[in-house]
Amino acid sequence: IDDYISYYSFKNTFALAMNEGFRSWTKFGLTAFLEYDMRKFSLPGEIPGLSERHSENVLWVGGVLTKEKGKHLRYRASGEVDITGEDGFKLEGEITTMLNLFGKDVSAKAKAHIKSIRPSFFERNFSSKYWNWEYDFDNTLRTYVGGEIILPELSFSQTKISGGVENIENYLYYGEDRLPNQISENIQVFSLRLDQNLKSGIFHWDNQIIYQKSSNMTALPLPDLSIY
Repeated sequence: IDDYISYYSFKNTFALAMNEGFRSWTKFGLTAFLEYDMRKFSLPGEIPGLSERHSENVLWVGGVLTKEKGKHLRYRASGEVDITGEDGFKLEGEITTMLNLFGKDVSAKAKAHIKSIRPSFFERNFSSKYWNWEYDFDNTLRTYVGGEIILPELSFSQTKISGGVENIENYLYYGEDRLPNQISENIQVFSLRLDQNLKSGIFHWDNQIIYQKSSNMTALPLPDLSIY
């Protein structure tokens, strides 16, 4: 078997950034950027010993708005879109505040994102001695809302509780036939996670417990409980 597949990516990014606090009136940070990604692919062709070569050119335009100073309100919002129409778009945001619980500070964060992600080249195209396919998959749309709470740190304990719900449309997975499949119906995933770290002197005991549930256990099977 002499299957040879290669992938090459060359990126250039141009950005302009205004840092938070560099002037008295700049109460936030702002960044705008352009990113060009040139991609080259090679995979076995129909004639043995010859390769098929493909290329993609992607141009991302985006920006980031941040506020990282201050105790009661911090946020970060970012967005980017591929103006060539190849890869889709991404919108992400989070906001953090401090709450007072029994005289101690509690950090609370809310997070959300919506992403339109095009399946990668090798998910859409594959060539080898035993497996060959060529598909025109739709973009996968992922929408997530969640958050986390960090409880006051004690001398022997750190506790963080986080969770969220994600809706996935046009999810891509590998089926029992070992081929990529795309399911058009929406899949919902719910997760709840507890991080409990204990310490005494030089000894640490870090624990994670995650409960998660998928609405489609055929396309996206998940264990109900994961413990680390």
